[in-house]
Amino acid sequence: MGVTTNRQTKSYPEILGSRRAVAAAESTIPSGDDGWDVQEYSQVAVILYGNAKGQLDISIFRRYSGFITTGAETDIWSSGENRENCGVTGFSTSSILAGALLFNTNGCDRLQVLITNLHTVTTAYAQLYGVTKQGDSPLPLGADGATVEIATGSKVIITDGTDDAGVSAQGGLYVGGEVAHDGIDVGNPVKVGTKGTAALPTAAAEADRVNLSADLQGQLRTIPTGRVAHDAADSGNPIKIGFKATTAAPAAVANNDRVNGNATLTSQLRTVVQSEVAHDAADAENPIKVGGKANAAPPAAVGENDRVNASYDLVGRARGVISGDLAHDDVETSALPVLMGSVASSGGLVAVGEGDRTMLSAMLTGVLRTAPQGEVAHDAVDADSPVKVGARANAAAYTAVDEGDRADLSVDLQGRLRTKTSGAILSDAANTTEAPVKLGAVYEATRSTVDDGDVSDLKCDDEGVLWTRSKAFDATTTSDQVTSLNGPETVRAKSTLANVTNGTDGTYSYYIDMDDYRFLAVQLILSGGSGTVTVTIWGTVQDDGTAQGSCTYVDLTNVVFGAASFTASGMLVDDSGTLANMRYVKVQVIAATGGANDADWTIFAKECF
Repeated sequence: MGVTTNRQTKSYPEILGSRRAVAAAESTIPSGDDGWDVQEYSQVAVILYGNAKGQLDISIFRRYSGFITTGAETDIWSSGENRENCGVTGFSTSSILAGALLFNTNGCDRLQVLITNLHTVTTAYAQLYGVTKQGDSPLPLGADGATVEIATGSKVIITDGTDDAGVSAQGGLYVGGEVAHDGIDVGNPVKVGTKGTAALPTAAAEADRVNLSADLQGQLRTIPTGRVAHDAADSGNPIKIGFKATTAAPAAVANNDRVNGNATLTSQLRTVVQSEVAHDAADAENPIKVGGKANAAPPAAVGENDRVNASYDLVGRARGVISGDLAHDDVETSALPVLMGSVASSGGLVAVGEGDRTMLSAMLTGVLRTAPQGEVAHDAVDADSPVKVGARANAAAYTAVDEGDRADLSVDLQGRLRTKTSGAILSDAANTTEAPVKLGAVYEATRSTVDDGDVSDLKCDDEGVLWTRSKAFDATTTSDQVTSLNGPETVRAKSTLANVTNGTDGTYSYYIDMDDYRFLAVQLILSGGSGTVTVTIWGTVQDDGTAQGSCTYVDLTNVVFGAASFTASGMLVDDSGTLANMRYVKVQVIAATGGANDADWTIFAKECF
């Protein structure tokens, strides 16, 4: 059955609030919940429903303005002096799925609905509706808390009291807005949904009510149409549109058919662009900017009067056949010249008359033939900028040309100019302030000879030191040998091999390269701390490319210095030259302080030739 308002008493069915309860929190009053304000109404209705059949126990309380309104919500609504129970304890039958309760407010300020026991129902809802306003005739539907049981599958229908003809157990819940068409907008809108289908719905009869239709993603199907008719004054905002993208242009449609906008796969609109000004008509408006078709080679010829594409090379340069107003060898006139290229030929053009216009001439490779000439004559005062020139690159040097011939400058493949350098001063001529030519030399491990009178490179050893000797040098007797300044007898080397303070106990090795040296002196500054620092001298003649730290060494301390080792500061000098035969000398230090790690050692070395 339905619960309706009385059309003669002008009742106002209005939802005032709702309550939800679940099994885990069925008797909890939400924080801050002070019930529902019912001062405007003399009668209210509570609609109850659960997610399954079962018994629901509820309590409905009235509260008046004189009652206590402070403290926790549970205290306010549970205290006997603060509320009046309406006598409703719930539904006593286990077949209830939904039901409605109608009762009087008795002039109270607020109502509270508590679902106190769900029994076997896991989720239940209660909605409070204002039914009869204060001053209107009450509904004659029985005493407070009258229960209306609703069978499974039935509906509870609340109407406006003006049309109850469609009320039935099978009817839907009719919802109507509070504002009529063309009335002033007030209140909150009703949120609506749509029916989602993969395909378009079947057409309904004209003037039928229809469902809104959406696709399966919830996107509403619409047929956008503009608000301004063709040939009417423009107004409003335009509708933004897209196009159908295809690889090829679409097929033609019948005359006057509606068509899709068409674009390429890169969203470029396909159009047939046509200027508004005909051929041979007075020019007007702005020109249309055009491009062309790019090809590596010129396009094939078309039939006479055919429309053709503009042709460009692959870098966008337009191809054209440009002709001047004057023929070759014609007398020059005041006509403007045409910017052009040149005529390629294997031989140069013939001379023309002075003042005649002439073609530019190029070789078959497209290189322009020119006769560059500076603006300043030989032996004249220098002026202006020089002409920048290049040269011809070859892996090998050019062959000789005849005397007086013009020749290309020659560079190697790195662009370095080939030259035959000659000093500015002749041999046996007086020296001047001219700068010398900077020379290098050729490395030779073994010096070679050249024929008498031949030009020879300067020679040097593997360290870049120039090979030199007296002209009278005798290779057998080594007489007349040149003694060079800063020769090997002046070679010195010095180093600090170690400078350790509070060294950790252990064995340490320091190396001296004796190549090119004959004598060695080593100074020891030792402090054993809590123990001793022991120094020995070792040597190796191993010279096979092995790293100095990996060579095999022999202890030479006693052989060279007459003692097995040294534990005190002192000077070790190899006067015998024994260590000159070594490739490397190793100075070995052993620190032994019983773990105190407080030994110090400093070692200086000096080598000489």
